[in-house]
Amino acid sequence: MESKQDITIRRFYRSDKWKIARAIKIASVGELCEKCDAIGIEVHYKINLTPDNVNNP
Repeated sequence: MESKQDITIRRFYRSDKWKIARAIKIASVGELCEKCDAIGIEVHYKINLTPDNVNNP
């Protein structure tokens, strides 16, 4: 059974806000990984999301 915390994080990653922010970030780095310069489609974040910080600006 999925915990309430897992559901909160999953909802965030499915939100339009995340999808827009992700697209902006990927475009801003020329669709290249900032770590290895390979073509990338993932966004790496510096702070792991938790239910306590998922809604922080």
